[in-house]
Amino acid sequence: MDTLPEIEAAVDALPITKQRELLRRLAQRLQDQEERKRQLSFVAPTGNPITQEDIDHALDAD
Repeated sequence: MDTLPEIEAAVDALPITKQRELLRRLAQRLQDQEERKRQLSFVAPTGNPITQEDIDHALDAD
């Protein structure tokens, strides 16, 4: 599955209880990602200001 429509079709094929569980897990994952964003320090360990590139790299490090 590579496209959103393919993923949606696969989800639609699941029983409703599994769809709810998937939604719950995805919501938790998004919440966890938001929490990690709030925990990022504003100054890098080097003492240099953090750039958008630094932030993007930190978020992609999952």
